[in-house]
Amino acid sequence: MKPIISSKVFITRILPFAVFIVMLFAVAVVFQQQSHNLSYTKMLADRQAATTSSAAATPTATPTPRTAYVPYLSDIQPLPDIATLASTENYLRIQGSGTFLKISWDTVANADYYLLCIFGADQTIVEQEIFKSDVTSWEIANYQGAKVLLFCYQDMGQDGTADDKLLVTYSFEPIAVVTVTASPTPTPKPTKHTSTTVATPVPTPVPPPQMNKYFIIVDKADFAFAVFTYDENNQYTKLVATFPCALGRSGRMTPTGTFEIGSKGVWKTWEGYSVPEYSPYYTAYTSGLYFHGPIYTAKSGDSLIASSYDQIGTASSAGCVRTTTRGAKFVYFNCPAGTKVQVVASSDLVSYPGKPAIDPNYPTWDPTDPNKPEAMAGPAVTLSCLPEQGTVDGGGTFEDGTLIAIHAVPLDGFTFVHWIDAANAEISTQSTYSFYVTNSVSYTAVFAPVITPAPVTDTLPLSPSPDVSQPA
Repeated sequence: MKPIISSKVFITRILPFAVFIVMLFAVAVVFQQQSHNLSYTKMLADRQAATTSSAAATPTATPTPRTAYVPYLSDIQPLPDIATLASTENYLRIQGSGTFLKISWDTVANADYYLLCIFGADQTIVEQEIFKSDVTSWEIANYQGAKVLLFCYQDMGQDGTADDKLLVTYSFEPIAVVTVTASPTPTPKPTKHTSTTVATPVPTPVPPPQMNKYFIIVDKADFAFAVFTYDENNQYTKLVATFPCALGRSGRMTPTGTFEIGSKGVWKTWEGYSVPEYSPYYTAYTSGLYFHGPIYTAKSGDSLIASSYDQIGTASSAGCVRTTTRGAKFVYFNCPAGTKVQVVASSDLVSYPGKPAIDPNYPTWDPTDPNKPEAMAGPAVTLSCLPEQGTVDGGGTFEDGTLIAIHAVPLDGFTFVHWIDAANAEISTQSTYSFYVTNSVSYTAVFAPVITPAPVTDTLPLSPSPDVSQPA
């Protein structure tokens, strides 16, 4: 049988064509692999470029700065020797009358906190306050000291206060305090404003053991806190004021125990919210917890978040004692650093006092804020005395939390003794008495006649005449 394709034809025609086809297929395979490699390389390059571009567009996050540590009284450095401190005159600005004193100052660069000390005539400390760096003024309702020192500290970054730097210290020293009396009073010498350099060395002041003026009880069951002062037996039995409050949403968020007032600030900024939130008159009483006013959307009294006020009297805070502006302001100005705070589950000494409703005409104002337009009528201060013995002035109706001064002036032949309340309890022995009005009171000025001692004569009794009729 004859083959279909001869060997010669296969070798000369078909085999070369088959080889050509195989080679062409091989070339195609190589070209496809190279194209794939190029595409993969380009993809890697594009991804690397995108990553680099993204990294350039998104800068590395800046580390959160460490919050400055503001200490409690027990952590404060020992006070330096007054005589060694640098002198800067006319730094503190002073306003006031009678025993009311308002001190203001400019913000001190790099200062993280201030320590205000009020000294008595014997150089012992009678009152102390710790301020955050946003505080630039302070009011003293009933100033009885001989000197005020303002210490300005910078936190140098270490825990505690051992490394804190005292930047500068300023002082206010009134030379004389003027009181109104029936007899002529010598003209006082001008008040001087100096820092702490003095002519003669003064011993380093050491706070004496003493009672705090106030004691605070926070009642978790009644959602209220009460402020007490001490009686004649040095027991905290005299109720001064009671305020409503919101406490922690859970019992553990407002822990029970005994604490103490620490640092204070004008506006507390609350972090972690989509919009800024603030609270006025904040006063620390333990780590991370404060007495403070309601919550606002700005550092302004007309930006109240109404729900934060409505919730006062409920378990709705994050652990702080959130109260009215009136209550927060009272603690801020009247309860100095070191004042004890006792948080209890329940107390028979405290009861919920209620709170006024928000004014519908001013829904973004705390109704207890004395700066509110058309502020609600406040408490009344009624003064009296026997008109034939002296005169009184300074009473009236005031906005909540107003600081006032009342005056008693004796007539000729009388001297001022003291102010007493409706229960005949002594209020003050100062004829000019300053205080914050938190409720209606009636005070009476008591005068007493000036006792003039009887004149003393130096006339000697006559000696009897000798009887000349008798023998010598």
